[in-house]
Amino acid sequence: MAWMTDEKGKHFWFNRRWLEFSGRKFKDVENDGWKTAHHPDHVARVSERFAQHVLSGENWEDTFPLRKADGQYRWFLSRAFPIKDENGKVLRWFGTNTDITDQLNIENALRKSEQQYRILTELSPQIVWESSADGNN
Repeated sequence: MAWMTDEKGKHFWFNRRWLEFSGRKFKDVENDGWKTAHHPDHVARVSERFAQHVLSGENWEDTFPLRKADGQYRWFLSRAFPIKDENGKVLRWFGTNTDITDQLNIENALRKSEQQYRILTELSPQIVWESSADGNN
């Protein structure tokens, strides 16, 4: 999903995919209306961090959940970079949101599995080892 803001961070463009995902119309999300797609627990932090980067003119990156049209939340990696003129003045910002929900779920499942294995080996009074079918270690 892609979006753009003016030099002050006011959103003025969202691609069709962003609008379809969120189930919103452009008039509902321009300027600060995009905040309605963010999880309430994250919107203040995201807004503050992006505003800091708008002031500094430095690339921005963050992760947060966005609400789909059906009300379900999915996690996104959002990145934005300033588009500058030849003198270095920021003209606008271009940003993308990449769905990372599946990746986070896989990472969490792996962490849980590793934790269970660690607990098992720490609590096991016996020595645990692996061996192949022919008896070689």
